[in-house]
Formats: sequence, structure tokens, C-alpha cells
Amino acid sequence: MRIHLVAIMAIAVSACSAQTGTANADRETNAAMVATVADTPAPIVTSPASEETTWIQDAAGRWVVIGVESKESPVQATDVNDAKLMGGVLTISQDRMAWSERPGSTLSGLCEGPQIGPDGTIGCAVGEFGPPGATIVRRADRITMEWYDGAILVLASDRRS
Repeated sequence: MRIHLVAIMAIAVSACSAQTGTANADRETNAAMVATVADTPAPIVTSPASEETTWIQDAAGRWVVIGVESKESPVQATDVNDAKLMGGVLTISQDRMAWSERPGSTLSGLCEGPQIGPDGTIGCAVGEFGPPGATIVRRADRITMEWYDGAILVLASDRRS
């Protein structure tokens, strides 16, 4: 039994020595790979445009309020096709969303760095645009946007822009 134990121990020591040699070689290979990676500049990775960027790019231009609808709201201060809102002009660009001033209009708001979330919520890097949680949805050449007092604005693209 002692002879078998000695033989097993010798084999184990031999295997450990071989593994140590392999481990040292692996460490040297890894160190060489790390040095190569460290000397190689990282590639520039560009990510695809986000949904909000694409939405803003696609909607860029002038939009005119052609209709006003109402939804259930605690405050109901607008009428269907309310004259104070009809004809309002919204300009959308990558840098901003803003209403053009117009006599008698109650539309105002300036959003710098507009961001449209996947659910259509409007966000701004600077400023505010519409009531909290307001959404904007584009379908072909129309935009619908929640506005104050339960108003839903329907806008059409102004092809002259």
C-alpha cells in the first residue's frame, strides 16, 4: 500500500509541476495579449440613432393646428376647434420645439433639446412643453398632442416650410 501511495504522490507532484509550467506559459501569453490590446487603439463604435432622435428628424418642420378635440379632464376650459388654439404654428427641429407667437393665441412653450420617449411623452433638456406627461404622436402627415385643459391638438404638416 505504501508503494502505491508514494507512486500516486509522485504522479501528483509531476502533474502539478507540469500545470505550473503551463500556468506560467498561460500567464505570459495573457500578458502579451494585454500589452497588444493596450497598444491598439479602441475602435470607434457608433450606435444607431435613438427612437427620439429619429422621431424629431422625421417630424422636423412647421405644423399648423387644424383641429382641437376635447377629452375628459378635471378642467374643461377649451372648446372643440377652439379659436384661441386653431391656426397655431409649431416648429420642430433637432434643437427645439416652439410655438410661433400669434395675436389672440394662447399657445406658448419653448422646448430646447426636445426628447420624445417611446410612449410619446415630451421631454426637454431645457424648458417645458405642455402639461406634465403630455404626449405627442405622429401619424403620416398629422400630429396629435395632448395640451392643457383636456385639449387634444391635431396638427397638419405645413408643406411651405
